[in-house]
Amino acid sequence: ILGDKLQEQVAKAYAAREQQLGDHLARSIEKFVWLRMIDELWQEHLDTMDHLRDSVRLRGYGQRDPLVEYKREAFALFERLLESIEMHVANTLFKVSVEAAPTQTPPSMQNLRSSMQGVGRNDPCPCGAINPSTGRPYKYKHCGLINAPHHKG
Repeated sequence: ILGDKLQEQVAKAYAAREQQLGDHLARSIEKFVWLRMIDELWQEHLDTMDHLRDSVRLRGYGQRDPLVEYKREAFALFERLLESIEMHVANTLFKVSVEAAPTQTPPSMQNLRSSMQGVGRNDPCPCGAINPSTGRPYKYKHCGLINAPHHKG
C-alpha cells in the first residue's frame, strides 16, 4: 500500500514536470538521460565483468566449474545493471534543470566577428590575445580566436 501511494506521488510529480517542460523537451531530456546512464553504467559493467573473469579462474582450484560460475554471476550482474540503470534514470530525471539558451551572441563576440572580415593570416588576431612568452599579440594564423574570451572550440 505504501509502495502504491509512493508510485502515485511520483507519477503526479513527473506529470507536472512534463507539463512544465513541454512534451518535446521532456522526451528529449528522457532520451538524453537514458543514453547517458546506459553508456556510463555499461562501461562500469564491462570493468566488473573483467574482474569477474579474473576471479572465476581461481574457483577452478576449488573444484568448481569456472564456466558455470561465470555464467551464474554474470547473469546476476546483468540483472543488477538493468535495475541500476532504471534507478539512476529515475533519480536523474527529477534532478535535471533546464535553462533557456541565450538567444543573442554576446556583444564581445559580435565585435570580433564583424572585425574579422579583413583579417589576414599575419595580422594580429582581433580577439586581442597576448602571447605570454613574447608579450606581443598572437598572429591570427596562430590564434584564430581560439584564445578569445567566451570561445568554446
